Amino acid sequence: ARIKRLDALEFIWDIAQAEWLDMYRQLFRFAHENGNCLVSKSHPSTMLLSAWCEAQREARLKNSLSPDQINRLSELGFIWDQKQVVVEEMLIILRAFKKENGHCNVPTQGSKYSQLGLWLQFQRQSYKKGELEPLRQQKLQEVGFSLEL
Repeated sequence: ARIKRLDALEFIWDIAQAEWLDMYRQLFRFAHENGNCLVSKSHPSTMLLSAWCEAQREARLKNSLSPDQINRLSELGFIWDQKQVVVEEMLIILRAFKKENGHCNVPTQGSKYSQLGLWLQFQRQSYKKGELEPLRQQKLQEVGFSLEL
């Protein structure tokens, strides 16, 4: 009788599933507060959640996520491709740089934005070689970054 009542309440019997749901809820809150699922691994308050997100990407590659878990994460706007995560993070930093400086001419040395500057330099090189994805070109240009020098 108790088991049936707990089942009726959708009690979670599997501890791993309960832990997954707890982390999912944390990501859900993060996404609604920040407008994205790009969890920083450099901030102490989000390191655990960031590691969990990376584990979800790996689990999907190993086919160890259920279709329901994949759907829930996808509906949040979860980015499955780690390379795309880096692109989106760099675009956020570029927008912050532009807001702070009024332009997108990011230095490659001697600045807290040096990593961004080097990444942008690589984007220009890829563009010149004809290897930059059109969607990435568009996103960079929307921010105001010139791919041509």
